[in-house]
Amino acid sequence: MSDVNHPPQSGYTLPVFACAGAIAALRHLSTEYTSPTVTLDLLQPAELAEIPIEQVARLSEYAALAITRSDPGDNLDLTRHTPIWSIVRWAPIEQTAQIVLEGGEGIGRHRQGAAIYAYARELLATNLARELATGQKLRSRSSCPQADSSPCVRLTQPLAWSMASLYWALAASPSR
Repeated sequence: MSDVNHPPQSGYTLPVFACAGAIAALRHLSTEYTSPTVTLDLLQPAELAEIPIEQVARLSEYAALAITRSDPGDNLDLTRHTPIWSIVRWAPIEQTAQIVLEGGEGIGRHRQGAAIYAYARELLATNLARELATGQKLRSRSSCPQADSSPCVRLTQPLAWSMASLYWALAASPSR
């Protein structure tokens, strides 16, 4: 929290960290380049944000993972310090869209699927499209493996979520 001696620290919403992770994973998948930060366009407001990347790893020839950590600044936010996993993989041949966004473990659901709201979709699609070469297509999955705060679930689900995410990343057929 801020006090008289320290001005309030600003932060970002969870989709900004998911987007930065997806960009880092895509860059690592494309070039094996790893940077400690990613700069992305926030769109609304029209400014750039530099986001730290905790870890990046290639999962296969076709998929990579990056992990960021939510930092909402001094704003009240229950996702503070939550690790966000972003896994990107080259799209299967039958995929027609350039980018398909998916919500993984810890992401809310509604009747139409993952509860990825409009700003998050626009942020991810716009920033990822700028990273793709003509004809390249990908799938991006954002997960929050520690999103459930139940003590029992915290002990058992992260490993299951990790395995499910890795299976998702490795099970795709690429469209190279």
